[in-house]
Amino acid sequence: MKKLILKTALITVGITLVLAVSVFGIVSFAAPSVLMRLTDSLGMEAISGDYAYEEYARSGDLACLSRAFQIAERKGENHKAAERFETLYEDPSFGEFCEEQEDISVTRKNEETGEEEVLWSVGYRAYLCGRAACVAARLSDTDEEKGMTIDFAFKETESSFPARNPVVALAAELGNNKPFAELLLSRLESETKFDKSAAAYGAIVQILQKTVGGNV
Repeated sequence: MKKLILKTALITVGITLVLAVSVFGIVSFAAPSVLMRLTDSLGMEAISGDYAYEEYARSGDLACLSRAFQIAERKGENHKAAERFETLYEDPSFGEFCEEQEDISVTRKNEETGEEEVLWSVGYRAYLCGRAACVAARLSDTDEEKGMTIDFAFKETESSFPARNPVVALAAELGNNKPFAELLLSRLESETKFDKSAAAYGAIVQILQKTVGGNV
């Protein structure tokens, strides 16, 4: 009798596990957005990004693809991030999609008024392209690749050279990478597109000059 009860219990557990795996597989295939939100709520950001990409593949939702790219970039999964951004950037609706999104902003609470104050903000497209330039910089080994990364950052930076733009993001990413910084500085100083009287332009040139050991 005990053996029968144990055998029945084991069979029940086995069936339950099979059903659970089946349900998980069905949800993963049919509604990865559900698992995207679930894993995000559990702090499993990298996995949530992968489910976001699966949801994009299923539905074509660019918001999910953008999310998948941003998470991969934050996690340092550069090859994955580069592939996802390329897909996003080449989508015919990319520009329209970015225009529909709110600016990326950083705020803080005013201790006196208790209200949120915007410290800085940047347009959604400029933000994405800035992060993409950083990813490209991490993957750039040859001068040709570095040049292509700079070309991209220049292309996506407005001529007015606002305080936060892809060129600034790229320069910040380089850190003490002297050869890359030297190339960027040379290209930046010879570029005629940008307003060289802009405060951000002058600031970034000074930073790059310090990195390469030039005069400020």
